[in-house]
Amino acid sequence: MLSFQSFRCEHCTHSQGEITRVTQRKNIPGGFTLIELMIVVVVLGILAAIALPSYARYVERTHIADGQVALLDAAQWVERQYTVNNAYPDTLPAALVGASDFYNLALASAGQDYTLTAQATSNKRGTNCNTMTLNHFGARTPETGCWR
Repeated sequence: MLSFQSFRCEHCTHSQGEITRVTQRKNIPGGFTLIELMIVVVVLGILAAIALPSYARYVERTHIADGQVALLDAAQWVERQYTVNNAYPDTLPAALVGASDFYNLALASAGQDYTLTAQATSNKRGTNCNTMTLNHFGARTPETGCWR
């Protein structure tokens, strides 16, 4: 007579009609050790330490570029107004003042001169280039770090 331990079946029936589940198990440990989990946490921490500052710089550069585009668009509008009216306008239209989500624009004109200023709003990330200007000569401030 054969013993049940030699069978590899999912459901076997005893002589009394009782159904039992008999399987042979290999001795494979389940789960992770604490050391393995700690290694994963350290690797994730290193990746986060590298990635988050890079992402923050990327977001700040994007916000600065948005302000620069708004300034250049406003400068084109001001120059078109000069071509039509032979004078620079005193104010910007509301569509240009709020053209950027991260900067508010302002125009200061005096006769044949103008200066456009972009002032950072609370939505802008980072501390660089919070105020940028562009004048009728095309001079941009700050001269280093913001305009590329």
